[in-house]
Amino acid sequence: MFAANVGGFLEWKEVFISQVKDSRVVHYYFTDTAGNSILAVVGTERSLRHMVYVVADEFYQLYGTERNITAGFKWRSKREVVEWLTSSLLASRRKLLCYELSTA
Repeated sequence: MFAANVGGFLEWKEVFISQVKDSRVVHYYFTDTAGNSILAVVGTERSLRHMVYVVADEFYQLYGTERNITAGFKWRSKREVVEWLTSSLLASRRKLLCYELSTA
């Protein structure tokens, strides 16, 4: 079994898809241990300076139950998204470390 199969993420990144006023879109990706980018959160502008962030369907299907989120889960602020991404990353790193220690 390889570490990539453990579901480990190494980092997250923010990618601006559209900067057009009133229709801004931002994607948040995790990068796994194999170097694959996995879309985790999609942010869309609902009104001037008001973004809504939703868990990506594909991410939910792959990791929803182990990441303790529900389909269509929404965050109301970028701060909440960043906190979730960071805490998920830390949990993933702990999981990877435990896996590496158990196979050493």
